[in-house]
Amino acid sequence: MIETVFIAISLGIILAFTIGPVFFILIETSITKGARSALAFDLGAISGDVFFIALAYWGTSKLSAYIENNPNLFVYGGLLIIVYGLFSYIKERRDFKLRPPQTRIVAIKEGSYFTYFYKGFFLNVINVGVFFYWLATIATFSARPGMTPTRVLFFLATILLTYLLTDVLKILIAKRLRHRLTPTNIHKVKQGINIFLVIFGVFLLINGFFPNLIQTIKK
Repeated sequence: MIETVFIAISLGIILAFTIGPVFFILIETSITKGARSALAFDLGAISGDVFFIALAYWGTSKLSAYIENNPNLFVYGGLLIIVYGLFSYIKERRDFKLRPPQTRIVAIKEGSYFTYFYKGFFLNVINVGVFFYWLATIATFSARPGMTPTRVLFFLATILLTYLLTDVLKILIAKRLRHRLTPTNIHKVKQGINIFLVIFGVFLLINGFFPNLIQTIKK
């Protein structure tokens, strides 16, 4: 049991620092919208993880095989992320030009927590790679001797709890950094994240159009 908890905690920490859209937007949301909005976003992302876990654990083998062997899902996810990144980039550029010049951070105006929750869920679910992560994790751990459904669920719950606690720490650290950033610097951070989203979306497109090429590169 101790070994199981240690492995789960390790995987939760690794998952929290895995570079992807959720990682960067969580930091950006904490800096620009506040800790509570960032937490709502994070809970949405974790709900996406729970959705994929349920799909991988309780879903039919045909459904899992369809997702695993359908590269078009990478294409659809990549297109959605690219569109989101480009839209956010253009909107932020336009809004920044309309803001009056200032040297200090203005007060945070937090939006609807449900909006951030949905945003986190959406960005996590359209990244099909997250499903493959949970599918591989469940398949690997379930195959260990002595594993029961209860132990597997405990293992997965420990991963998610560690993931959440690590993200809360990231949110609090990012919140402290907010007071050291000027509006111009925050604008650059947001635009950098939007550019990353477009690049990440392009990577998913390549993964969808040329799956064999990606596998060759990994080898």
